Amino acid sequence: MSPPTCRQPSSTPCSRCYRLVEELDLPPDLPMAVTRHISDVMFGYIEWITLYVFQAYENECRRWLGAEGNVLSSTIHRSLDSPEPDAQVFERETGYRLGRRHVAVILWSHDDPIELSILDRAARDRAGRLRSKGPPMITAIDRSTVWPWIARDLESTGAWVREVLGGLADDTPSAAVLRETLAAFFATKDSYLHTAERMNLHRNTVKYRVNKALAETPAHRDRVDLALALAVCEFLGSTVLTSGL
Repeated sequence: MSPPTCRQPSSTPCSRCYRLVEELDLPPDLPMAVTRHISDVMFGYIEWITLYVFQAYENECRRWLGAEGNVLSSTIHRSLDSPEPDAQVFERETGYRLGRRHVAVILWSHDDPIELSILDRAARDRAGRLRSKGPPMITAIDRSTVWPWIARDLESTGAWVREVLGGLADDTPSAAVLRETLAAFFATKDSYLHTAERMNLHRNTVKYRVNKALAETPAHRDRVDLALALAVCEFLGSTVLTSGL
């Protein structure tokens, strides 16, 4: 018995149209113009329907992300406002377990609006870099801002902080001063002047500290990682720093 073969369509809609044009009794200069017009119409329709389907898909993704974000936002605010939040109810409604350390992150984009899926991926990427034991809880605040909660593995997070900050992660007063100055520098969008005003220092002092702080960190380190590691140090302190003992 011979193997089965797949039947191919005898002709496509385009080829049938072109054949009909050939069968028409048209002046010599018209068939090419008619064929070109048919091609423009068909490819224009294909482009339109492709964009239409893509937009419908994006709208549905945005709707689901928005709905999930609204549920999470309501649950989070209700728990934060409660003097004794019910951890079991919170976990059941959000899928996120309380009773462990967390780091809260605010992610935003200067492009307004932005696809929330992009910020969602960025939040999950940061959670992975922090070596989180589980996926982050992410809630949309507006069309360009999300609030992720990232669960904490303290030992792995400390290792990550020390890897990112290098000598800047030393648990010493001098390193603490450099971390504070660099964090303020990042918070003021790399402005020596605004950092000096915030910390009540001379501009040259700020510049010296920032340069010294950056010299302590590994070369070519991602600045977002640096800023995040500095925020972790601010809240967790010596538990993630390099002991001098």
